[in-house]
Amino acid sequence: MAALTRETNDTENVRPLRILHVVGGSGFGGASIFVSRLAEFCQRHGYHVDVLTTDPKLQATLKAAGIGVVDLDVIWREIRPLKDLSGARKLAKYLKTAGYDIVHTHTSKGGIVGRWAAWKAGVPFVLHTVHGFAFHEESSPPKLWIYSNAERMAARWCHRIVTVSEYHRDWARDLKIGKSHQVVAIPNGVSTKCAEAKRTPEEVREELGVCQDTVLMLAPGRLASQKGLKYLVEAAQKLEGRASLPYLFLLAGDGPLKEELQEQAESLGVADKFRFLGFRDDVGDLLAACDVVVLPSLWEGLSLALLEAMMVGKPVISTEIGSNREVCAKGDAVRLVPPKDSTALADAIADLIDSPEQRFDLAQTGQQIAMDHYGEERMMNQYLELYDELGQGSDPAKKTNGTPSSEPGREIDKRVIRIDSPEVTPGKPVAPRYLNWKGPLERLAAGIALVGCLPLLGALIAIVKLSSPGPGLYSQKRVGKGGRIFTLYKLRSMRSDAESKSGPVWAQSGDPRVTRLGKFLRASHLDELPQLWNVANGDMSLIGPRPERPEFVAILEKSIPHYLDRLEVLPGITGLAQINLPPDSDNESVWRKLLLDRAYIQQASFWMDFGILALTGLRMVGLRGPGVRGVFKLYIDGEQLPPMPLAAAEPTSTEASLEDSPVESVAE
Repeated sequence: MAALTRETNDTENVRPLRILHVVGGSGFGGASIFVSRLAEFCQRHGYHVDVLTTDPKLQATLKAAGIGVVDLDVIWREIRPLKDLSGARKLAKYLKTAGYDIVHTHTSKGGIVGRWAAWKAGVPFVLHTVHGFAFHEESSPPKLWIYSNAERMAARWCHRIVTVSEYHRDWARDLKIGKSHQVVAIPNGVSTKCAEAKRTPEEVREELGVCQDTVLMLAPGRLASQKGLKYLVEAAQKLEGRASLPYLFLLAGDGPLKEELQEQAESLGVADKFRFLGFRDDVGDLLAACDVVVLPSLWEGLSLALLEAMMVGKPVISTEIGSNREVCAKGDAVRLVPPKDSTALADAIADLIDSPEQRFDLAQTGQQIAMDHYGEERMMNQYLELYDELGQGSDPAKKTNGTPSSEPGREIDKRVIRIDSPEVTPGKPVAPRYLNWKGPLERLAAGIALVGCLPLLGALIAIVKLSSPGPGLYSQKRVGKGGRIFTLYKLRSMRSDAESKSGPVWAQSGDPRVTRLGKFLRASHLDELPQLWNVANGDMSLIGPRPERPEFVAILEKSIPHYLDRLEVLPGITGLAQINLPPDSDNESVWRKLLLDRAYIQQASFWMDFGILALTGLRMVGLRGPGVRGVFKLYIDGEQLPPMPLAAAEPTSTEASLEDSPVESVAE
């Protein structure tokens, strides 16, 4: 393969790197501006650059600059797992033949879908820029846990993760998102001509009908909860009677909170202090005309609006979020206040209205810091260096034991929880107290879920009966905790006469006894739905070892050492063994599942159960690879498990399916 590089005049066998930026359906905003500027810069420096976006404004901006647009509708803002999976597969199919050397993803949604599709398609190099994580300083612990785990999973599908601030790089490393060398910081930068004014401040003020002695305060950006603008409206009320000069707030932007903010200003009696300007493409003119920029954001990646205000020499009031503190660590550039604190915000605004000297000092310091540390040229060149590093194959993230690999998702630890043979830890496994108190909660949850699923369950029973002769439900005797026999219920997935002649036999891959509908029910695990009744009734748990049929237990306990150890806890609908290992086919496969069942009994916890349930849900939509399980630290390589210590006889008449065959009484 020819070397990949930017275009040169050399005669060596080279071709330009082909780069695709993936943005998707995200609306026009900071990330879109960044992508358009980076694409233009790279194209000027000899790269072939396209952008995948469906936003009309971004498309128009790119086409005007001569940048290729891929108008593929595969990434949407809203989260819809099945639709998103379909979009990801469509994108992967496109990327397999598109011939891109680098796929560079942006935005949280574009980053998840785009990285998976690029990895699946075998794109040589994949990187993602974090303009702002889906979690942030205001996120609740459950949300932080969920989204950080999603980012850990997505990190396995790319070679580099670029954060737009050092603060977010350090946070990603603390959360163990990606490997340390995989996460790099390229802080945002803006051009010294980023907000050039086309009109004089006097002309802008005349258009707005604002007197020259009015202190104009500009809040540019999308009118969304992230921007903290409701606290600015509250601060305006607390300013009444405090300022020595007239003042006015300009909100330049559109968004879902526009009407709510207008109503809030009316109700607090400060509507005359605000002008809602809507989307503006003359922010440079507004910046030139304003006296102070106010950015009360609750979270940001590294705000381009902040850097632009600093670059053009405007004093800024903003919040003490991580990326803003990073900027201010280089000098007294911004007046910082606590987020969500309208009183502190009002105090800061009043101080700057009354003190032109303080405004001047902040503006000068901020402009110098922006020019020294946050220039656009510096940022762009760092991206070019990263592209060249990847294109020349010098990326250490692609190497495993010295061997190059373009499949970052395949680099997975083989052992993420302790798996011991009974010979190493003799005696029955001791279950943690957690398994005792989770039972009542699971029974309650299963009962509620069963009631909610009754319409679906009734429909499935009817469809099963109509699709093949026999009942919709069937029942089987199974062995539960302590050897107690109970009756398990499932949707029928085999012919009703499946074992009428042969007796119990083990199920095989492509088993002809499984009906066409049964294949779908088993693949989607919908056949397990009636077992919610078994959980609600106290016979089973949501998570635990799978229950076995009595006739098989009688044989397996003689041929598999310590087999009865798995009866120390309630059996489960799903479990650690089920998400990691295929259906049983011989004694060795039964032994491997026993090892995982014992490990679960000894190490069970709320977070392990949460991970098993999440992975079971992902399996239902087709996501079951080792990379997915590795994210939840529940990946076990069956081939690495300790072998069975004693030679055991193969089952004879029990060529029996541990994956359920209808043989006992049948229940309508």
